[in-house]
Amino acid sequence: MRAPLRIGSRETALARNHGTITGLLSRRIDAKTPKVRPVRGGIYSYSMDQARPHHICGIEELHAAPLESARRVISILEPTAPLPSALAAFGGELLVLRFDDVIVPGGKYRAPESDDIERLLEFDRERLEYDTLVIHCTAGISRSTAAFAILAAQRRPGAEAEAFAELRAIRPRAWPNSLMIALADDLIDARGRLVRELREHYKQQLRRYPDIGRMMIGLGREREIPFDRLIPDAKTT
Repeated sequence: MRAPLRIGSRETALARNHGTITGLLSRRIDAKTPKVRPVRGGIYSYSMDQARPHHICGIEELHAAPLESARRVISILEPTAPLPSALAAFGGELLVLRFDDVIVPGGKYRAPESDDIERLLEFDRERLEYDTLVIHCTAGISRSTAAFAILAAQRRPGAEAEAFAELRAIRPRAWPNSLMIALADDLIDARGRLVRELREHYKQQLRRYPDIGRMMIGLGREREIPFDRLIPDAKTT
């Protein structure tokens, strides 16, 4: 039985020691915006003849983000991290949220709180139909993908499964922060649907990319792993 991959205690350590977690979780993701099929009533924005999906990325990928066409950017950073230089000249609406990528409140890390999710929801509440939205966090894997799923669920109540399907179309190896999702489920009155669909999303991700399960175990996020769906070599002894 293969030992779980141990690569550090936090996403930040991975980004620091390995260049970026994106190199591990997103080896083959094209830096360009992926092409996706239209989803009726979805979170995508469409011009007359060209689909323009919203963009999710990590800090090191911001140079390839459609910042020139974006009307709004959500920047999710660690509490003491500086604003990325790529956003210095951004002239649209910018929401900066500061918390660590952890799923258990307390300790030395600053976990996401209800106030953070309320600010996220409010920022998107008055969106325009054709606005391009860019969301980033340190690596574009956990906090930013959770933010996307939350906004998709707010826009289409009752279509939580479709929200995660859209997320996978844009960021195939996404692993949303479960605490953010749980807080949002309560705030948008999803009555547990968003949390249930997150678990289904995790199961799909583990079937496609079992290494993600080992990665999350190494990060201390075992509670997010639905162990009944892990393949044998992804289980711990």
